[in-house]
Amino acid sequence: MTSDTHPLLRFIAVIEALRHPVTGCPWDLKQDHQSLRPYFIEEVHEFLEAQSKGLAEDMEEELGDVLLQIYLHARLLEENTSGRISIGTVAQTITDKMIRRHPHVFGDVVAKDSETVLANWQEIKEKEKSGSTKADPFETTKNFPALMGMDLALKKLKKAGFRFDTPWQALDKVLEETAEIKECENNPTKLREELSDLLLACVSTIAEFGFSSEDLMLEARQKLSRRWKKYEEGLKQESLDLESMSFEEKEALWNRIKHGA
Repeated sequence: MTSDTHPLLRFIAVIEALRHPVTGCPWDLKQDHQSLRPYFIEEVHEFLEAQSKGLAEDMEEELGDVLLQIYLHARLLEENTSGRISIGTVAQTITDKMIRRHPHVFGDVVAKDSETVLANWQEIKEKEKSGSTKADPFETTKNFPALMGMDLALKKLKKAGFRFDTPWQALDKVLEETAEIKECENNPTKLREELSDLLLACVSTIAEFGFSSEDLMLEARQKLSRRWKKYEEGLKQESLDLESMSFEEKEALWNRIKHGA
């Protein structure tokens, strides 16, 4: 292997060397699908962080880390299935799927806009899955981040017909759950249960309005982060000590920051 070797071939050769049963890396040889799970999730989120900042070089690096995780899992499958599954079969599977689900590109189907493409994709997907057992929307999303998994599960429930007549009915459920929380002041166990119900009602309402609770939470987090930085600047400029301030003083400063005063 030389520096002139195609980058992907060089990458594969490096991983094969790391996984060599005799001369490979002891740490890499210890890894399995389960032990690699947190790294896969971490690398995906680090890429998303770089993407949200628009940092091309960081995105390049983080995509490399994601590629490493993909290939490691493919390599483990190859080892565990005596070569029946490999990075080659993984690539072949997704290639065949993309060709099947884009008949407007690789066939004679006409699709004039993205909405038609999505409708065709879903129809083809359902035909492909028609012979299999109908998946439980909660079972298939149980390993997703909580909000993302609930978003996807609710989308499937809505498609099956389990939905409110209008989004405003869902909002009424939020108000109902809020009222029930106020009755649990002296019952921590019941309070926890009702807070869970309120959270579900909020996520459901967001879904009924056509938004993703995962996306909205990310936006809210970014907004809070920006305001908190300004809040800290305000504390410093006014020589205020957060620990000794009253709630009213904290709220007043927060409102000034919030409204750009």
